Amino acid sequence: MNTRDSFLLASRYFSRRKEARSATRAARSTCLVLCVTILTGCQHLGRRDTNSELVKELPGMNADAKVELEPKAAAELCVATAKKLEVNSDPHGAILMYERARAKAPKSMQPLCRRLAILYDKVGNYKRALAEYDKALALDPKDAEMLNNLGYCHYSHGYWKQAIDCFDRALTVRPDYARAWINKGMALGQQQKYNEAFQAFNSVVAVAESHANLAFVYMTQGKTSEARQHYLQARQYDPDLEIAAAALRRIDAKIHSDAEISLASANEPESSLRSSIQNAAFESDGPAFGLSDQPAFGLPNQPE
Repeated sequence: MNTRDSFLLASRYFSRRKEARSATRAARSTCLVLCVTILTGCQHLGRRDTNSELVKELPGMNADAKVELEPKAAAELCVATAKKLEVNSDPHGAILMYERARAKAPKSMQPLCRRLAILYDKVGNYKRALAEYDKALALDPKDAEMLNNLGYCHYSHGYWKQAIDCFDRALTVRPDYARAWINKGMALGQQQKYNEAFQAFNSVVAVAESHANLAFVYMTQGKTSEARQHYLQARQYDPDLEIAAAALRRIDAKIHSDAEISLASANEPESSLRSSIQNAAFESDGPAFGLSDQPAFGLPNQPE
């Protein structure tokens, strides 16, 4: 090999090393920019000069390096951030990120209305929740899960009739939709249509669980005596039904506590015993009815 060939070979070698280093720096710049973008909550995504500004702020980065994200890619980053916020029990932050994602890619992000409907209801914004449910059902009027969730939204705000209408629509689409049957039974119970409520429960769960569900309805209405009777009936049909046994223990403990309060108030009206008992929390076991992605009492824990 002569001197010229050696020179050309060495030149090619160092040129390739330089190109490899440049490619590595570019890839590293891209990863760092994307990481910074996620950590800042996608708040700068969509600005024309954002990525170059972020690169300038990173020590050792090339100021001329630019990473332009397409709107869809930017939206997907916002969705990923929103999901993490949901996991971390931050519905307000998740709403913000989902809304930003939808603003950046309105067409491809249309289905986000499904999550936004639930989140808006979770934070107490009933009006916005209904608007999002309307959007979701406009995309698919026969979406049984959305109809069920809309019904539960109405239920949560005390609109029993509207809730039952939605559950009925869901059941028209999916007659075997257990979640909707349970929710319908709860709403009927709140209308004091107890026989109909029991039949709704019994459409998808056994008699024992149906009595326990109805007992829970009575508990939400402060009707402890009626609730106790149905929990007892549940135990008669299924002696091993722990949820009924636990509820009975709590009810009996409350009855005993009330008797102690009466005795304490007669002897020592301002006694610390009375105060401590009155401040004790009383919770009743019941069906985990509600949204389509929650487990339901008496039903197999299967994904929707």
